Amino acid sequence: MSVKLNLQRIMRPLLAALFLLPVVACDKEDGIGKGVLPPELLLGIHRVDTLTIETYTVPDDSIRADGLDAVLLGNHHDPKFGRLVSGFYTQLRLATNQPVFTSGVASETVQIDSVVLALSYSNEQWGNNFPQEYKVYELDEQLFADTLYYSNRVLQVKENDLVQPESKIQRPGPGVNVVVGQDTLPPQLRIKIDPEIGTRIFNAVGTNDLSTQGFPAFFKGLYVTVADQFISPGNGGVHYFNLLSPISKVTLYYRLYNRDGIDQGQYETREYDLLINTNAVYYTRSVHDFSTAMPEIQAQLDGDHSSGGQKTFVRAAAGLKTRVFFPHLGSIRNDTLAINNAELIIPFQADHAFAPPNRLFAVGRNVEENTAFLLPDIFEGDSHFGGFLDVINSQYRVNITRWATQVAFGSRENTAIELVPDRAGSSANRVILNGPQHPDRPMRLVIHYTKY
Repeated sequence: MSVKLNLQRIMRPLLAALFLLPVVACDKEDGIGKGVLPPELLLGIHRVDTLTIETYTVPDDSIRADGLDAVLLGNHHDPKFGRLVSGFYTQLRLATNQPVFTSGVASETVQIDSVVLALSYSNEQWGNNFPQEYKVYELDEQLFADTLYYSNRVLQVKENDLVQPESKIQRPGPGVNVVVGQDTLPPQLRIKIDPEIGTRIFNAVGTNDLSTQGFPAFFKGLYVTVADQFISPGNGGVHYFNLLSPISKVTLYYRLYNRDGIDQGQYETREYDLLINTNAVYYTRSVHDFSTAMPEIQAQLDGDHSSGGQKTFVRAAAGLKTRVFFPHLGSIRNDTLAINNAELIIPFQADHAFAPPNRLFAVGRNVEENTAFLLPDIFEGDSHFGGFLDVINSQYRVNITRWATQVAFGSRENTAIELVPDRAGSSANRVILNGPQHPDRPMRLVIHYTKY
């Protein structure tokens, strides 16, 4: 069984590098299969692990990005993968339909004090708490719940940066509680934005603009980002935020004058929340600059195929993926042969400063139809498909038995598969993979088969 998806949803590739190893078939009766197949099935089972593999790195710049578990915000300069600048678009929702900001007395007046965007830190970050220059723009293009949003989609925004001077440059504090008035609140990023937003909302009281149906068109949302400025390698950070936390919201702080029972000139302080909830549409947009990345990354993306045999690259945040092709997989076809197991072994280069993805997925690719598809093995469950991070052995192992069998025996076209990270749109993890020509720990496809 396979499920075809628009290739944009699984990611759109561009260029890459191509590598070739000689095809040599050899029979073995020990090795990796002992960790995969039951001992009673090993008798008479043979192994081949020298099939040709071609690998290369391509951009992963168009993935489904809306409604994920976190959004990314920040500017980071990775010494190996180059610069990453992330921001996000989000709707705001009314806490109540047709809100009323006064108590109904004709003499009452409202005065805006401030408008604050609060963002709840997630439990993860990439890089450090380097000071960032934050920018917030009002959207000039509406978001719709029935539309799919991809990581490379740019929305129209209004010209003016809404961030107030006192909030513009801040050092993120994901582990630091925040004091607001007399209250101590959980860690959050708080950005003061133009109070004119509050005035505009108050002036719309009683109109359809402040209905739950009309508000998304009246106030289309915000684009929250950081200044795209150069940061020296190893500095900066991208922080993860949970927009569905009750902490994440825009709060209108205002004064209510001349309320019944309050003396002339006195006022009552009030606040009203604009929510980011499950009805709100939001997504991250990340921009990568690989011009300062490792030469191998730059070369492979420019079409130089000479370095990918040694190493290839995977980067979340809609960054990079690795394409893998087995041009001679059909050469093992034989009427007296049955494939018991086919496992792609993917060693990686450990980097204690930057965490690799917790899992790699292998997805199929249909070039002619510009589509991607899920390999049939993924429907067998996580324990079968694998792809999980093995920190001890610095490798991933992906079971592609069903797909390899279909290709080898001609029921499926032999096209490349692609290695993509989990949380590709809501994390910034990255990893350097060993290619099939690596001298010590090469990437390899290990096939166990039975001869009849």
